[in-house]
Amino acid sequence: MSSSVVKLKQIAIFNASDGHSEISVKTVAKMDQGKIDPGEVEIWNRVPMLIPEFLPPSYLGRKGIIIDLTYSLLFEVKPSGMGRSLQSQIPIMIGTKPYGNNPFLN
Repeated sequence: MSSSVVKLKQIAIFNASDGHSEISVKTVAKMDQGKIDPGEVEIWNRVPMLIPEFLPPSYLGRKGIIIDLTYSLLFEVKPSGMGRSLQSQIPIMIGTKPYGNNPFLN
């Protein structure tokens, strides 16, 4: 495998009053673990990812909003040959206050 990458994606849906909407997806953080040699294993376990400090929080269920923000983690493994990339995407919520006991803050 040529690399394994995790990306934090911000998905913004802009809603107009006429019912029209537009979607914008951008990568706001990215980590790359580099090449994985044949027969080797790459494990991402409790790897801290630096999140930009001033990200707006995720959508919190309000009706009638103009901008709907959601976030997801996209994990991707890229093969070194002609194979296709393997991807897994997990939705996450970004808030303004830490939730619970965060072992990375201690």
